[in-house]
Formats: sequence, structure tokens, C-alpha cells
Amino acid sequence: DPASGIRTTLEHKEAERFYRQELGWPTVTFDCVDWNGLRLALEPKGDPFRLWLSKQVNGFCGTQSMVAHWDKTRDGSCPDCGMREDAGHLMRCPSLSRTALLQEQVEDLVRWMDAND
Repeated sequence: DPASGIRTTLEHKEAERFYRQELGWPTVTFDCVDWNGLRLALEPKGDPFRLWLSKQVNGFCGTQSMVAHWDKTRDGSCPDCGMREDAGHLMRCPSLSRTALLQEQVEDLVRWMDAND
């Protein structure tokens, strides 16, 4: 289907424009991403997963700082440590309980990967 190839090329050009102009990525950084491998990895996934992933990597996930945009009773702070909770904070929160939860989830993922090699 020629339309698929055309779409892929146009999407790549738009992604390059966005990452370089909007996010300030250098060309070398953009070129280091295996975009075709990413496309192949995401192709069999459903739309809900792709939507979740795009929200995570772009910072539009359900963090306190994002919720604070529409719920003015929230101040955007992490309920565990009090720091500003954005997407990156989810992986760096110094809270012992949140760190233990992250470690547990990583271990679960490693076990799953080993079992499904």
C-alpha cells in the first residue's frame, strides 16, 4: 500500500520538525532514535497502550502537576514527598514507599521478560 509509506515518511518529517524545533533536540539525537524499530514495536499494540505511552513520554500523564491544570484545589505536589510531581518525578521520587513500589514493578518486569524471552 503506497499510502502507508507516504504516511510513514510524512510522520517522520513532522516528528523531526517537532523534536528539533519544539523540543530543541539536536539532529544527532533525533537520528540516534531507531524510529522504524519503535514503529515496529508499537504496531501490534492497541490504541490504549499507544495513547498511554504518548502521554507518559510527553508529560501529559495523570501527575499532580497535570491534574492541577484543571483541578484548582491541587497544587501539583507529590503526595509522598511534597516536591512538584511531573512525569519525570514518578521515576525519581525520593519517597521510600514510592521507591520500593518502583523497584517492585521493575523486578516484576524483569521476571516477565525472563519468562517471555
